[in-house]
Amino acid sequence: MLTNLFRRTALFAGLAAATFGTATVASAQGFWAQVFVGAQNASYGTNIGPGGGFVSPGTITVLSGGTEVAGLLTNFTVTTSVFTIDKFFCTDRINNITLPSTYVAWISYISTSGDMLGTRLGSTVLEPGVTANQVYTQNASLAGQMQINAFASNNALQLSMWANVESAPLNPAVTYTNNGDASFNANNWFVVTSPKGVGQVGGKQELLAHFTSTPPGFQIMVPEPGTFALLAPSLLAVGFMARRRRSAQMAS
Repeated sequence: MLTNLFRRTALFAGLAAATFGTATVASAQGFWAQVFVGAQNASYGTNIGPGGGFVSPGTITVLSGGTEVAGLLTNFTVTTSVFTIDKFFCTDRINNITLPSTYVAWISYISTSGDMLGTRLGSTVLEPGVTANQVYTQNASLAGQMQINAFASNNALQLSMWANVESAPLNPAVTYTNNGDASFNANNWFVVTSPKGVGQVGGKQELLAHFTSTPPGFQIMVPEPGTFALLAPSLLAVGFMARRRRSAQMAS
């Protein structure tokens, strides 16, 4: 009896693994990570802006478990899911960061459906029809234009990024400038915020992070109801086979 139970459990686990993989699953709202921001790449310029802007390589390592207190995570477990970041960019000059630096941060996705509640801007509407998600998308489009040894244009791009985010609620005296491309494909971009939360001042500089590939087994979105609907026929088949096997054993 126990042997049959173990077999059915193993079969179900195999089926689930085939569907979802042995994944590190992050919620649709984002995920906690250990962030390493390396020394700045001086080929893009130093003190870009000027005003503290930089371009640096690094990594983002996904965390699991833990307890969130005051916008920070403690007692977490470090997973093996690591994003290699070819470029971190500064999207915030209100706060500061010392390079190189390793710290815990909240990672938000930039996409048309991304949830920005854990970022500095949160769900802010800077003006009618302009959301925080749009602003981060525009800043990603600007950051993506920075080039090696193009110091003057990099300075201008950095200033444009800061002008986008340094408006209400962080700085009501600054008017949103609508720099950058709101239709830019920002699927390979993250917002890195520490501590997590709207309008946080006194933490690390908020960063944009560009990655080139997703770690094996990492799922950015949790399975949707439609996915379970696709899995249901297979689960029914597993149950039918188990019942048929049990009936055959009883008959013999």
